[in-house]
Amino acid sequence: MIVERRRPEASDQAERQALMRRGPLITLFSRGLAIAGNVLVDLLLSGGAMTNHVRMAIYSITQGTYAELMERAREGMAPILRDSPGFVFYSTTDVGGGRFVSVSTWETREQAEAATEKAAQWVSENLADSVSLEENLIGEMTTLAATERAAV
Repeated sequence: MIVERRRPEASDQAERQALMRRGPLITLFSRGLAIAGNVLVDLLLSGGAMTNHVRMAIYSITQGTYAELMERAREGMAPILRDSPGFVFYSTTDVGGGRFVSVSTWETREQAEAATEKAAQWVSENLADSVSLEENLIGEMTTLAATERAAV
């Protein structure tokens, strides 16, 4: 993860204080670590960016429902990814039409590639009769803006 940071200019002080009064700004990273307060405020005020690597997979559902598959993934895939080096977060999105997107974020490209292998193995052992992989993508994600909402 790359975090660009600078000291705030004197003109930023009022905006900085207003952001801090709104409550703690927190971005969650792997294993409960967080960047909060001054570092994130400086980052947002400076127009800085955080960079991670993302693994996105697009699946077609061949059997079952999205809700059923996500419960299985929550119980099986999520713990495997969460315990992997460089893990940041894992989420899925029901995009309709019997398809969903799985997104996991990692500190390095190598960790995202290793996650692809772990995911493929888990899916082949647990969901082979329920999903079909349409596309697998790995790339660098640059976070340009964020709110104070924390990821679950």
